Amino acid sequence: GKFKTFTTTDGLPDDVITELDKDREGNIWLGSANGAGRYSHGVFTQFTTADGLSDNSVTAICADSSQGILLATGAHLHRFVDGKFYSVNGLVESGDGQLDHLVSGSDGSIWLGFRNAVVKRWKNGSVNKFARPGNFTGRINQLYEDPRGTVWLAQQQWLARFRDGKFESVPLRDVGGTSLGVVYSVLIDREDNVWLGFQSSGLARLTTKQLFT
Repeated sequence: GKFKTFTTTDGLPDDVITELDKDREGNIWLGSANGAGRYSHGVFTQFTTADGLSDNSVTAICADSSQGILLATGAHLHRFVDGKFYSVNGLVESGDGQLDHLVSGSDGSIWLGFRNAVVKRWKNGSVNKFARPGNFTGRINQLYEDPRGTVWLAQQQWLARFRDGKFESVPLRDVGGTSLGVVYSVLIDREDNVWLGFQSSGLARLTTKQLFT
């Protein structure tokens, strides 16, 4: 019933942890500016460039995917195999920017979100690149799959969802038509309401009726 604080003295790669995920064996994976870490059976193990990473600054982790443990450092994607990380080629192009988001889809796909507003889906060995609604530009703040398998994209003051093979915009305005601000986080509750967390405007809730009108 109490919190225990872990630091670098306990084996963390850094005291500032920016990424967290759990793999299928129950191990906790952590990302930081000084490498990755794995917490297993009470012991931390660190992973750095000496273990195959292209850079020590971890930008995204997807530990429960059809491709095993995936980890991003900058513009590079890595897969964990037999205790080391290996680069995954053919997914990142020079204009994509930093790989900030990795999402494991319920259909076995891997979704990748890049700093330059690029979204890709990797499935069955093939890669598809998707245009944002209205070709919006700007940093992607969240890429999220809800319990029904719908993928959501939060980007600056915009929210989009993936339907019928493309991303479509979801209007985000209050009753007076004013923009609600920069969307930082998205979550779907058990009643299919969409909860949005904003940079400086609190919370908003979109009901199913609002989404389909």
